[in-house]
Amino acid sequence: MDDALSFIRISEATPNETTWTTMLGAARCQQHLHHAKQAAEEVIRLSPNPNAVSVRVLLSKVYASIGRWDVGRVWKDMKKRGLKKQPGVSRIEVDGTVHKFMDS
Repeated sequence: MDDALSFIRISEATPNETTWTTMLGAARCQQHLHHAKQAAEEVIRLSPNPNAVSVRVLLSKVYASIGRWDVGRVWKDMKKRGLKKQPGVSRIEVDGTVHKFMDS
């Protein structure tokens, strides 16, 4: 994770929202809270939507994966801001009929 962060920082290309979101996802997989927080801050800073719900949800999942209670703080902050997670949607076509599945 440190190498990836160093690469992002020294790269000639300017890191964008996608770069930092990818770093956040990797930090979640590796359970690196410090890197996840850094990446989330960068995404929120660069995002055209300063509320960046998906980033906050992903950061809360990092907290949850390592058993930190901060997950509740993230959700309380989202509630205070009036932010809501949109349900995830998957679709599959079987015999010409599209079936839709949603999470909450």
